[in-house]
Amino acid sequence: DGALVGYNERGGKLHEMKPREVAKQRRDVGMVFQHFNLFPHRTALGNVIEAPIQVKGVKKNEALQRGKEMLETVGLADKAEAYP
Repeated sequence: DGALVGYNERGGKLHEMKPREVAKQRRDVGMVFQHFNLFPHRTALGNVIEAPIQVKGVKKNEALQRGKEMLETVGLADKAEAYP
């Protein structure tokens, strides 16, 4: 399921991507930090939806729906309205 960032494979060979394509790829990468910082004034759901709204321009309704799905996936749906 993984993808090599910055390169495309064609005909069994790797070809370097253009900087604009690499930037687009990087916007879709998520990271999980061991020492994470949550916004203390936001709920778990609020923290989850912050980046998609602010960075990717996702509409709030769409981010809320996806955020709830993500919390459900990791077993935290019951903590959606909890603060850190």
